[in-house]
Amino acid sequence: MIVKSRSCETLDMSEELESVSRQMTVVVLGSPSCGKTQIIRQFTECSYSEIYHPTKHRKTYYTSVGLNERVYQLAILDLPATRRVAKAALVQDWEALKDSDPIDAYILVFDLTSEDSFGHIRRLRDQLESIQTAHNGGVGNGSNGSGSNGGGGAGANGIPLVVMGNKYDVLFATRGHLSRRYLDIVNIIRKQWKWHYVEASAKHNWQIQLAFKTLTKLIDAQYCGNRVPGGFGSTSERLLPGVLRRSRCIVC
Repeated sequence: MIVKSRSCETLDMSEELESVSRQMTVVVLGSPSCGKTQIIRQFTECSYSEIYHPTKHRKTYYTSVGLNERVYQLAILDLPATRRVAKAALVQDWEALKDSDPIDAYILVFDLTSEDSFGHIRRLRDQLESIQTAHNGGVGNGSNGSGSNGGGGAGANGIPLVVMGNKYDVLFATRGHLSRRYLDIVNIIRKQWKWHYVEASAKHNWQIQLAFKTLTKLIDAQYCGNRVPGGFGSTSERLLPGVLRRSRCIVC
């Protein structure tokens, strides 16, 4: 299923911007009921539903983002989560992506109020790391037992990646943001995995644009001159904060 962003219907780009536009495929992954679809719909359509409808089939949403005089046409894939029905079951069926265009970026979403949801993206991370190891011919990326990869905002094959903690409104209402568990999760993502992390609320459309803005800036840094050689986590942690401050991003 393909869903086009309403915002694109009134998009008026100059010929100069059209000449430097790029189409990028973004894959959104996460546990069931973590809010993946609601996040995508808020970003592309500014809509939200109180009724939970499980994602049963792959859907593609389209929108455009302008950054540094370039226009990125984002094709955002919303995939159904694979439940762990057995110990050896996969968290994500990567075969489902074989027929898609090459993946340019990932967003991993988890529910801030659910330990199991965070465990789901931890296992997704392990799978992405395995993909990178296979891509490197069996050579690992320097991860240690704590899960550190030494990177800064890059996932499998150095692809830009942002982690989103959704339902912050629920977490805040229960004062969960003061818990040790919450602080440990934030430290794992930011300090051990060294991935860019954005907390958000799909229900209130809070920091949804920030997450996609951050991802677009990572894409821009990766593909437009700021790429640092390497594999998993190949984008420089020292470089990116400056890139993020200097770049200008608009959603068309």
